[in-house]
Amino acid sequence: MLRAIYERLEPAQDAKSIGVKSQIEPCIWQTDKITRQPNKDELRIETKVATDKDRDDFTEILKTGIATGKNNYSKNYQHFHSWIKEYAATYPNSFHDLCVRILYNCILLPIECESQDVALRIFTTLNDRGMPLSDSDIFKAQLYKYYCEENDQDTFILKWQELSETCDEISQYQKANINALDDIFTQYMYWLRAKNEIKDTTVPGLRKYFEQDKYKKLKNDEVINDVIALSDFWKVLFEKDTHNSFGVSTEAFKYIHCLEHFPNAFWKYNLTVFFFANKDASNKLDETDFYEYVKKTLAFIYVSYIINPTVSKLKNASIPIFVAIAKKQTFSFPTFTEDDFTRSFTNIYTHSKMMIKPMLIWEAYQIENQNIISKDIKLEIEHILPRNWQSGNYQGWNKTDATEYIEKIGNKILLDKKTNIQAGDGFFRIKKEKWYKNAKIEVVKQLVYDFYHNDWLQKDIENREEYLLKSFIAFAKNYQIIA
Repeated sequence: MLRAIYERLEPAQDAKSIGVKSQIEPCIWQTDKITRQPNKDELRIETKVATDKDRDDFTEILKTGIATGKNNYSKNYQHFHSWIKEYAATYPNSFHDLCVRILYNCILLPIECESQDVALRIFTTLNDRGMPLSDSDIFKAQLYKYYCEENDQDTFILKWQELSETCDEISQYQKANINALDDIFTQYMYWLRAKNEIKDTTVPGLRKYFEQDKYKKLKNDEVINDVIALSDFWKVLFEKDTHNSFGVSTEAFKYIHCLEHFPNAFWKYNLTVFFFANKDASNKLDETDFYEYVKKTLAFIYVSYIINPTVSKLKNASIPIFVAIAKKQTFSFPTFTEDDFTRSFTNIYTHSKMMIKPMLIWEAYQIENQNIISKDIKLEIEHILPRNWQSGNYQGWNKTDATEYIEKIGNKILLDKKTNIQAGDGFFRIKKEKWYKNAKIEVVKQLVYDFYHNDWLQKDIENREEYLLKSFIAFAKNYQIIA
């Protein structure tokens, strides 16, 4: 804030501005003992934050008054700079008084702590009304402490910066409320539990798990290298980088895209455990083995969630399997009956409607020439018989039948958002010829030829639903998920 005030006053040569600047200068820079002139290359404050880029930006702001970064130092400086500019323009007569009041009435109180643990405890207590430290913030502090004891903190700073930057890139593919660093450590926790043969399905909180025995699990050189490798792996998966070095094929990416639309993130732990258990020294997987495992995972979680739409069912079945994977033992997912799956699938809208979109994406990738759907395409569910249907456009329907059939999965396809809006509630024949025929999803184009007649009827919805059901049952049977 003081640097932002100084930057605002710097060009001014009136007596008040010069007086305020002369009082700010010794707060920020070393000054000459005789002339009292500041040396702007010698700062009176430094940061020891464990990320080089943040440290450099902090120093640059104090030296030049310019903030170009995207970290919190830059954001805070830009906020103060904007606020001070607005205040000085609105209240020019009281601006200098405000500056002096800040200088004389705001006190910085240094707190010296005997250990890092004490420092974290004091910070948490004083910060109870502010933004809490994330789990990864705590882990960073503990790792930094460990590397300082090993006299290798510079190595850690570089590696943490690499990890942080990768997770920043991952964040753009995740929901806004997900901390990518915390997510990577959560996945790493599931791997460590599997490696240590922990089959208990009661999983502790992330921080509670790592803080056991005074953060002993973090105090080895493997941790930072492992989480960097894991973050690089997930960056490739989210970006769908077909020229990757991890052994992930284009076909595997298609099924991973399906999993990304699954209602919860538990599937990530399946892939993470497999990655650590099967990667070679260069972090590469066998392409075929990984592809088959992704499909098997998808078959299991889709069937399980459609029948029992709860995370606990997935977790209870998966955690013992993670241990088997870590030990490189033969394993098999639970098997479900065809009758149970058929019953749940037929009632998917009322029983597990969050699975409709993932199922339609799976259907899209069953067309061999379907490319990976770009992340820039926002997929939406199109009702072929629209919710706001009109009897003049859709012959053979009455209100009672339409209410029953509109939300059936056989009445739904995927369209990009723009096309979905354009297709609207129009006549089936018009939607086919004008919108479906030129869709970006191959299975939608195929529908134009499979259903060549002009009216969309109850039988069409039933046939399409039956086809989807039988196709997925055949897929799941290949992996012994349905018997």
